[in-house]
Amino acid sequence: MKRVRSRRGTRWIRFTAPLYAVPVTLGGVSLPVAIATGLAMKSTRVIAAVVEREGRWLLGRRPKQKQHGDLWEFPGGKLESGETPHITARRELREELELRFESVGECLLAIADPDSPYLMEFFEATVSGHATARALRDRWFTLDELATMPLAPADKAFSQWLAEFIRTKSATGPQP
Repeated sequence: MKRVRSRRGTRWIRFTAPLYAVPVTLGGVSLPVAIATGLAMKSTRVIAAVVEREGRWLLGRRPKQKQHGDLWEFPGGKLESGETPHITARRELREELELRFESVGECLLAIADPDSPYLMEFFEATVSGHATARALRDRWFTLDELATMPLAPADKAFSQWLAEFIRTKSATGPQP
């Protein structure tokens, strides 16, 4: 268990990597956001956009020929040289999904993808429009649906973290 401090006090959260926390707002809710540290050995940063609409999150299915093929993931891609995470999210959402990018928040969680050189960084993103580029490969899912889906490993860990946070937040009610 790792102690995480937020504006609302200290909480104990179980994670597999060293963490630090900063408060970030996601969908109007203040999150004690955990960021994994000690991951310098991971050489390739991958930015994943966390897009939520009306209690549903946008995911796409990975191509069969790629690592974690045919598993579901939050949309995104590799951070290219000279790019910021915000530029990467904007590029990937436009290229892959033909969505109009509105904004990207701070990093919600960073997870080292097992058995690969990738560090997955999950960023809240706001978009407009409808995903059209890969209509059969992109869909919106509730947290309950995410819990039973075949997700890429880092995306599964993130969705579990997100579900736990939202359940905890719902159980404690709104904070003043």
